[in-house]
Amino acid sequence: MDNLDWLSWLYLGDGLKMYNEILQKDLKMNVIAFPASGETAEPQGWFKKPIVDVKTFKGLKFRAAGAASEVFKNLGMSVVVLPAVKSSRPSREALSMPANSAILRRT
Repeated sequence: MDNLDWLSWLYLGDGLKMYNEILQKDLKMNVIAFPASGETAEPQGWFKKPIVDVKTFKGLKFRAAGAASEVFKNLGMSVVVLPAVKSSRPSREALSMPANSAILRRT
């Protein structure tokens, strides 16, 4: 299931009703969800060695943008800050989802 499948399930398959029931009844939260974006979490890297604790990040090289770059610097990583994308259409390299990269290659 990708992000678009998830949004379709929410709005066309009664998923939002179930989602709100979980939030309110199971988690006892006094909220109503109004999901507006299906953006998925960005992968935080592919490393040769397993990440076993926060100390493992020290000295690793990482490319990041925005606030995430400051977080990773504080963890001791060597961060290369990526420039902001100036186009309304993100570059292939800027995308984090392989499915989106495949779509761009076809357009």
